Amino acid sequence: MHVRAGPEHLPALPFSFNPGLEVAELRLDGIETPFQHEHGLLTVRPREPLASGAQSRLTLRASGVQTISRAAALCGRGSAT
Repeated sequence: MHVRAGPEHLPALPFSFNPGLEVAELRLDGIETPFQHEHGLLTVRPREPLASGAQSRLTLRASGVQTISRAAALCGRGSAT
């Protein structure tokens, strides 16, 4: 996935990521990058903040069983777990 910083430097990149999946490895521009994944929020912490307008490539390896969120269940897209 490609990510692009907005008009300000980004010290962290927050993403919604299925809580049923466990991230084994995450890289930003090919470099292992610290991250935290709790309660469906994946926070990537680049070693240096992304400069304004900079584009980077994020890759990750994850495994597990995807869960269906309560919001998706309420929209008729499955059942909540």
